[in-house]
Amino acid sequence: MLESALTPRLRVQLGVIAAAGIKIPDGARILDLGCGEGNTVRALRAAGFDAWGCDVALRDTDGARELSAHGIIKEIRMQPYRLPFDDGEFDFVLSNEVLEHVMNYEDFIAENRRVQKIGGTSLHIFPGPWTPIEMHTFVPLAAIHRSFPWLWAWAIVGVRNEFQRGLAAREVARRNFNYLRSETNYVLTRDVRRMFGRKFAKVEFREDLFLKVSTSGRAKLVNGILSLFPFLMPVYRNFHNRVLIARA
Repeated sequence: MLESALTPRLRVQLGVIAAAGIKIPDGARILDLGCGEGNTVRALRAAGFDAWGCDVALRDTDGARELSAHGIIKEIRMQPYRLPFDDGEFDFVLSNEVLEHVMNYEDFIAENRRVQKIGGTSLHIFPGPWTPIEMHTFVPLAAIHRSFPWLWAWAIVGVRNEFQRGLAAREVARRNFNYLRSETNYVLTRDVRRMFGRKFAKVEFREDLFLKVSTSGRAKLVNGILSLFPFLMPVYRNFHNRVLIARA
């Protein structure tokens, strides 16, 4: 593996897998589930992995078009929901900030398991259901409290994301209301565990490993606090970041 080719995010993702005691062989076949324009796939390939990607809608960029033309990244079929790969193709399935957009969890998990090899591993990193600031709208508690009056109140005081600057408060609230209901799904952690547990032999949340391998000062501080007070880990998991490892 050519580690210098990896992005900081990939170093953390692969670091979590390695810290869990799972060997990552050179040339492993890896799926980036929710690949966007394919930057992660490109970095994995440069590092020596047999990497592929898929998404519900590929980005309209030169890089994405090039990878798509070679069949390296592909669109996911939605009706019926199916990942565009054969059974048991991948040693590892990775996603980052994807599961909060999955509206059909049961189908997603079934397809994740179908394309993963026996003995393979999935790693999904995604926000907790009670995150204080919803990461797409920037509205406090909007992951769970998404009524129109709540969204309108925050729009009135000036809360906007980068695409909403200059819009009237009511229009911002309307867009956030529609987006949160049609594009986000903050499933409770216990329900995520239960649904993955139906398809995978071993399911665990390992935020401790994520914090251990992360190099940011904030992660080191949080890791130090949680090392002293491990009973607070569910607070971190539900209010900030979830790190799920599922093994077939």
